Amino acid sequence: MVDIPLYQLQQLQEELLPFIDTETEDDSLTEVGITNEPGPHELDTTSPKVLKTSVCGRFIYRSLPGLCSEADIDEPTMLKTLGFLTLKSLASRIWDRKGVRCHITERGRKLADVGVRK
Repeated sequence: MVDIPLYQLQQLQEELLPFIDTETEDDSLTEVGITNEPGPHELDTTSPKVLKTSVCGRFIYRSLPGLCSEADIDEPTMLKTLGFLTLKSLASRIWDRKGVRCHITERGRKLADVGVRK
């Protein structure tokens, strides 16, 4: 048996969660008439753009400079938007060997998909 430190296992788990979330069906979302998704009126002005940029981008884990560049949003505004999306459980941040990375949660992806179709 290989001895892997607990913190490395926790880090690996955090890195794999977005992949697991995108491939796992959520039973609570299949109930008719029940939604916990924020409506368009509940999002700040840059959230839809950040969600769409993140979902349509090439990477799952995004760096702050990469997101800012691709979405054409300055860093302070992006930090506020990511904080808001994290608060609404639409995005999350992880720390990996390359630094802090952001990713859109399954809830965020579903909301972005609705916005992309409109």
